[in-house]
Amino acid sequence: MKLLKKHLILLLVTGLFSLSSCSSDDGDTESNTVIGTWTLVEINPTAWDLEECPDKPLITFNDDDTADWVLYSQNNNCEGQTDEATWKKISATEYSITIPEQGTFEGTVTFESSQKFTFDTFYKLDASTSIPVRLTFQM
Repeated sequence: MKLLKKHLILLLVTGLFSLSSCSSDDGDTESNTVIGTWTLVEINPTAWDLEECPDKPLITFNDDDTADWVLYSQNNNCEGQTDEATWKKISATEYSITIPEQGTFEGTVTFESSQKFTFDTFYKLDASTSIPVRLTFQM
């Protein structure tokens, strides 16, 4: 379960990277960017209860292609557990994130607004089985 949580957070990070597409209504490319600090507010399918701790997982995308995240879970007495990653933009909506000891994840980011986006990716359960995962982030 702890490894699954860490992978899902990594997927979240990947989703945030693909948020840098332009807004359709104002053309302001800066309004829809992954750069900044985002809170993970929903995981579908539900891998763990985001309400189990008072604080929700956070991810910060930095403009130097690095990312930092803080995970909270009852497995760690709801104390923040931090990690780092690197990311890069593959296309207008596709991003890749590499997390040490976890691997590289790719996915598609869709902005619902400048304050909220989803990241759609696949989580590998094993060598032959992957499941679709949607992570929702909010500022």
